[in-house]
This record gives sequence, C-alpha cells and structure tokens, in this order.
Amino acid sequence: EDQRQSPFISSHIYVSIEEMPPAQPALASCLNILRRTLPGDSEKNVTDLASLLHPNEETAEELFQLADPPLRVSSDDRQGRSKPYILCDHNRDGDSFRNPWSNEYEPPLPDGGFRPTSRLRDLEKHANEVWDAYRAHYYESDKSVGSVYLWNKEDESGEKGGGEFAGSAFPSFAGAFLIRKDVQDSGDGRSNGTLAKGYWNSVHVVDIQPTTEKGRASYQLTGTISLSMRPDGRIDPGETEIGGSLVRQVKKSLSADSDGDHIVNIGGLIEELELDMRTHMDSLYIQKTREVVDFIRTSGSEGEINLKDRGQQRVAMMLTQAALSHQQASLGNVP
Repeated sequence: EDQRQSPFISSHIYVSIEEMPPAQPALASCLNILRRTLPGDSEKNVTDLASLLHPNEETAEELFQLADPPLRVSSDDRQGRSKPYILCDHNRDGDSFRNPWSNEYEPPLPDGGFRPTSRLRDLEKHANEVWDAYRAHYYESDKSVGSVYLWNKEDESGEKGGGEFAGSAFPSFAGAFLIRKDVQDSGDGRSNGTLAKGYWNSVHVVDIQPTTEKGRASYQLTGTISLSMRPDGRIDPGETEIGGSLVRQVKKSLSADSDGDHIVNIGGLIEELELDMRTHMDSLYIQKTREVVDFIRTSGSEGEINLKDRGQQRVAMMLTQAALSHQQASLGNVP
C-alpha cells in the first residue's frame, strides 16, 4: 500500500477498551471486532456483523443490545419549546422513538407503543429532571443533551414489575441514563483550531432488583464512555480519527425506603463510576496514546518529515483537547 497518501502507518488511533466477555463464542467474536473499530463507525459495523449471525436472530438481537452506537439527538417543538432528547435503542419502538419529556412517540404509533407503568413513569420524570441538572453541571449545558429511560421488567410469573414484588414495596425495573456532548474547538487557542468535530457519549444502564432483606435493593450498573474526534479537513494531511470507548460495571446492595431513593442511589453510583472512568481514560489511555504519537519515528525527505511532524502535532493537540474535555467534565462548570 502506498503510504504517501497519509503520514501515518495507520489512519486510525484507537484507545483501549475493556469489555465483559459474553458466553456465546459468535457474540464474543463480534464484540471483539467492535473493540478494534472506531466508535463513530459502530452503527454500520454492528449492522454488518448482525447480518453474519443470520439465522441466529437471538444472538443478533443481543449484539444490538450490547453494542452502543453513537447517540443521536432529536427535539419536540409541539409544546411550544424545543426540548432535545436522545434517540437510542432504549426508547425505540419500530421506527419511532419515545420522548422522555412528553412520553409520546415520534412519529406516533397506532397502538401507542411501549410505555412504563404510571408509577415508573413518575419516577422517570423525576429522574430526567435530576439527570438534566447533573448534565448541565458536568457537561456544559449548551453543548450536551441528556435523557433517562426506564422500563418495567417481568418477574418470574411473567408479570410486569412496578408494584409489589415478592412481598417488597420496591419495583423490579431497569433504566438507561444517557448523555451526548459535542466536543468542539474551545476557541481559546489551546487546540489551535485543529478540531473539526467530535463527541463524548456516556451510557449507563442500570438493573434494579428487590432483595430478600427489607428496605434494600440490588443495583447492577454498566457504564460506557465513548470518545470520537476528527481533525479539521482544511489542515489534515491524511485521514485521521481518534476514538475509543471504556466499559465498567459495578454491583451494590443499597438501602432504599422509597421509590425516590432509587434516584439518589443510582445518581451516586453513576457519579462515582464516571469519575473513575474519566480518570482512567485521561491518565492511562489518552496519555499513553499521546506518548506513542510523540515517539513516532519519521523518515523520508525533508518535506515528507515536515508533513508527518505537522500530522503528529495535530494528533497531539487533539489528544490535549480530549484531556481538556475530561477535565471540564470532572470539574463541572467551575471557572
């Protein structure tokens, strides 16, 4: 292959990912491939990999559930104000998506679509209000969008959770807490105008189960952070993209005397998990990638070396921007 088209041996730099191994070998292989591809391409890659799993539809469906394609954003202007919300598999029914603010599907579904029970819907509304404040504090309110989606789970009898379960007042349910932040040139000169576009996705899926001990609930939280950044095409001497994702899981049993306590417990778990994940992504993965870029050996004519040096400098500045994005998220909107 003619390497003169790009100053890099590889056009992509990928940050390490950790993933929980599934039981099925075919599914494990698909997830292993996704670990080595960029998050920005995951939607297409997941679809292609799912087609290879045919006719095993159950495994293909599980692949769609485990893979986290880039979050998309929409808004509902019907209520006189534009309130953005996130589109994902957790609020999708067919080709329609449920708005967490209005509880309506867009486009509307003839049968009304899936909706949480009234008790869980009240909890979902409360969760969205709290999550919106969390997002504004940690992710800059004008550059990010957050949504929470809750759904009822079936107990062993096939009945939906949300009411009394095994003699406990706690419902059995699950939820997704999502944030998408657009990563842009800060305009302060630190990224030197190298960044064209990028995003930071936070996806936290939590499973809540009542325990045999009264006044307690079991929480299993799986958090995924994805980062993707592309340089400004006007100064890009080759095709370069920096991206990666990190997955962590935590399980705890916590005290809960009311439905509202679930929000407090989940919020604390997410905040603690995100801090740990952002710290690892910055201090380990981003810094290690920057170190590798700094030590890339250059060879060739003087003009080719200068081109490669500029490319390396651009990638280093993009990594700096990624680290700054992490620091802003860790500190919130502190000046």
